[in-house]
Amino acid sequence: MAIHARESNQPQIAIIVNTATSTVSTQPHNGIFMIIKALISPSTARFHAGHFRISLSLCSQALLWKTLGEPTDDSNTFRRVLRMLPSTAFIFLWFLALLTLVSLSLLYLLRCFFHFDMVKSEFFHNVGVNYMFAPWISWLLLLQSSPFFTPDTISYLVLWWVFIVPIVALDVKDLWTVVNGRKEVSRPTLFKKSMKKFNVAWWAYSFPLTFMALASTEYAQEVKSGIAHGLMLLLSLLSVVVSLVLMVFTVLNANMLLPSDDPILSPTSTRTRV
Repeated sequence: MAIHARESNQPQIAIIVNTATSTVSTQPHNGIFMIIKALISPSTARFHAGHFRISLSLCSQALLWKTLGEPTDDSNTFRRVLRMLPSTAFIFLWFLALLTLVSLSLLYLLRCFFHFDMVKSEFFHNVGVNYMFAPWISWLLLLQSSPFFTPDTISYLVLWWVFIVPIVALDVKDLWTVVNGRKEVSRPTLFKKSMKKFNVAWWAYSFPLTFMALASTEYAQEVKSGIAHGLMLLLSLLSVVVSLVLMVFTVLNANMLLPSDDPILSPTSTRTRV
């Protein structure tokens, strides 16, 4: 009897020890997760899609440098001078744009994970939703300026469709909102407020200027006149200088890239009526 009782008690003791061990082993993992969340969550809460204006400008700048360095039958002096730009500078700029875009994309994925409610609020924001186009357009520009892919390859076409589908989806959403009369006119005071001190909104100057330079390049290629090539050179130089100045200001004022009073994130800013 005593022997049987002792044998029946042994499995019970083993089960209790195993349960206690498994409970204790899960505690360090929870603690590490909470530490990581405490470190990352404050930054991702102040990060929004408007920060992709940086990648939008850098990727368009990479496309400009690629366009200016491409071989052409244009014999104009200005075009020959621009083709002398070192290819290593373009490769460096392309990888800088890639690194910036990947970093911003990872930050926004973390924002979606830790602050999905803020991402949803941004999606219904009159101004904020427009910047959700920026990451996908940035990827398209980076693909178009890539020195490693050509448009006649399968990989290029697959990546093109991956990046274009979200843009079409956002367009359909925006059109549906306008048709149903649920979207208000965005207020220009938001932009004026963000320009009072250095802000990521300053990068909004570079993108349209770079595309003006790209358009002037195509125009000069067709017209082949001295005035057209002079305009191309002027806009290209101005675009490069503005981008360089913005890079320097961003490095010197990195602590101001994530302000707590960003007008896009302000609860009193204009929102879409749903």
